[in-house]
Amino acid sequence: MTTKSMVKNSAYNVLYTLANVVFSLISSIYVSRILQPEGVGKYSYALTFATYFVSLASLGIQVYGVREIAKVRNNAEAKNKIFSELFLINLATSCLALILYLFVIYQVQAYKEDLGLYLRFGLLIAANILNIDWLYKGEESYGYITLRSIIVKTCSMILLVLWVHDASDVNRYADITVLASCGNYIYNVLHAKRIVRFTVKDLQLARHMKPNVILAVSFFFGDLYNKIDITMLGMFSTEYAVGIYSNAHKIVNIVISCCIAATGTFLPRLSSVIKADKHEATNIVNKGLDVLTFLCVPFMLGLCAISKRAILLLYGETFSDAAITVNVLASLVIIRGIGDLVCYQLLIATGKEKLRVPANAITAVLNIGMNSLLIPVLRENGAAVASVLSELFVNGFLYVRMKKEVPFQFKWSETVKVLAASIVMFAFAYAIGRLNIPLLLSIAVSILGSVVIYIGLNWIMKNEG
Repeated sequence: MTTKSMVKNSAYNVLYTLANVVFSLISSIYVSRILQPEGVGKYSYALTFATYFVSLASLGIQVYGVREIAKVRNNAEAKNKIFSELFLINLATSCLALILYLFVIYQVQAYKEDLGLYLRFGLLIAANILNIDWLYKGEESYGYITLRSIIVKTCSMILLVLWVHDASDVNRYADITVLASCGNYIYNVLHAKRIVRFTVKDLQLARHMKPNVILAVSFFFGDLYNKIDITMLGMFSTEYAVGIYSNAHKIVNIVISCCIAATGTFLPRLSSVIKADKHEATNIVNKGLDVLTFLCVPFMLGLCAISKRAILLLYGETFSDAAITVNVLASLVIIRGIGDLVCYQLLIATGKEKLRVPANAITAVLNIGMNSLLIPVLRENGAAVASVLSELFVNGFLYVRMKKEVPFQFKWSETVKVLAASIVMFAFAYAIGRLNIPLLLSIAVSILGSVVIYIGLNWIMKNEG
């Protein structure tokens, strides 16, 4: 595969990410003003609980499958076999996860009180049977993924406007979420016959179990420290705090997605070259780090500069407390941005996924401990602090380990230029926020001016990153 195709995949992924950002922003703005913090909190808490079981159903197939399909995408027979084996494993684990989920929600009184909402999200576990996104990512079919996503999200937005009208429509919002996932998966299965065939001949399911179990355990602990904050907020605080934290986290995650879009397609390519040409793999990672540094630093500081204004514009005064939470979470833009490439994609490509197990397990324990101490005192901001420290620990640990495997490196001289330009950009955006001008105009001037200042200063300093 050529550099040209990598650029094409990255362009598709940027378009895919931008589409997700636009739809996510529009839906969150609309829903937040309709459901209010309490309704958003109820929805987020139930969805988070269900996604634990979706992760259990998936094992590590959503990542493992990408790597394995990438290795054999030019061998039709081998590809059909691997696809069939992983599909059957996913079928079995999804059924088991669904049974366990239903048992829990019918036994625990807190879930029985909102049984209709939890049953709706249970359909996400059942629908996971048809989740074969890993096939298309392994094939590097990012054009198809982008088009499919835009079609499904457009339909979801139409349903959102038609169905969700007042604070009691939490269940209807859940219905739309479930329908969107089912739409993606059904579309995938119908399209899959063009690139793969299901077979039952000479299947060897057992060969996939060990690496998948390792990934599954790793992802379980990863999900635990990533999502336990919302679960524990619901337990130790209020639905209001969950709603505030969820929307703050959503904004930060949107920014993170924008930053890593250009490098988010590297896993298939790294998987295919890592053993044959380690030098090429190092070059790919180095270039990715250059791109991430150039994007993540200004995005993080820019987010801090406009966070309060952005919250007021997007979600209204009732979510104003989320501004502080956004500022606390903003450092995740850099931590997760770099971590996605080095501590996730590179780690999986090199077959070192077992390193994530102890790292994520220790992080999960630390995160639970910090949440227990901080949430009762600082509520949503305590959960934010715990989240940042947890991500810093796990990504820092894996970063050091992966650097021993692949000798990637930052261009520190260019990083200093990026930081200098970003600080000037931050000062400008912050100063605009102090002016007594309309909110929308203030944000628009801050963003457009910051872009011009940042690019201009990097051009003047001849940043080659």
